[in-house]
Amino acid sequence: MVLLRSVIFFAGLIVSTVVFGIVIGTIGWLMPPHWRSVLAAMWGLVNLKLLKWICALDYAVRGRDNFPQGSCIVL
Repeated sequence: MVLLRSVIFFAGLIVSTVVFGIVIGTIGWLMPPHWRSVLAAMWGLVNLKLLKWICALDYAVRGRDNFPQGSCIVL
């Protein structure tokens, strides 16, 4: 079952990459840089949603309140 879900997710990943790649590659040249980055972020969100729906994997950010107020590097 895990292998089947992984294969289905991988197929969805390929489809989303091709679709977003075509959109960004063709009309992305005419868009402002902000909208291109919004499309790239949407690609990432689509893949995270696919991962959640198909493979039942999710993530949570814990300890965000422990970050300093200024700039920092988190490893």
